[in-house]
Amino acid sequence: MKQDLHSKPFDETTKAKLAIFNDYLIEWLPVFTKRKDIIWKIINIYDFFAGPGFDSEGNKGTPILILNELKNHFDAIEQNRLEVNLYFNEFDESKNTDLKKNVLDNDGFLPYNVRIEKLDFKLAFDKEFSKMAQQGQANLIFLDQYGIKHITTDIFKKIINLKQTDFLFFISSSTIKRLSLIRL
Repeated sequence: MKQDLHSKPFDETTKAKLAIFNDYLIEWLPVFTKRKDIIWKIINIYDFFAGPGFDSEGNKGTPILILNELKNHFDAIEQNRLEVNLYFNEFDESKNTDLKKNVLDNDGFLPYNVRIEKLDFKLAFDKEFSKMAQQGQANLIFLDQYGIKHITTDIFKKIINLKQTDFLFFISSSTIKRLSLIRL
């Protein structure tokens, strides 16, 4: 039976991954929101395995980290007339309901668009891929080990061939070896 990452407090490894993600996001966003000469007017951030937003003790997951960091960019988003799109996908019904509540609790005036869906990863990815591939947009895609079984060689190749796209993919080397994603 698969262990539910969000039903208990995040372990130290998960907290470290979230800290790395948050640090990356802190450095990534200003490249697109606060640059002197804005190149990309559309910024898309994707979390295809979003979870509910918090663990059992209220530690922030990636969706909440993204929302919190975007607060530091509200003025730049408005001044530069940027379109910022957040896409959170969580297939589990209960977690999806919690995610909607947790993300929408952060409302008020938001200078960005939020879409939350409950789709199988492949359907979600295929649905969003054409948007990710459009010119003139910057993309950040977050993938974690929680959804590794869904990341096929074909999907991975599509991601690495996207232009103007950064992605963070947390995966252990033992998983790579086990799934033969890379021939060693």
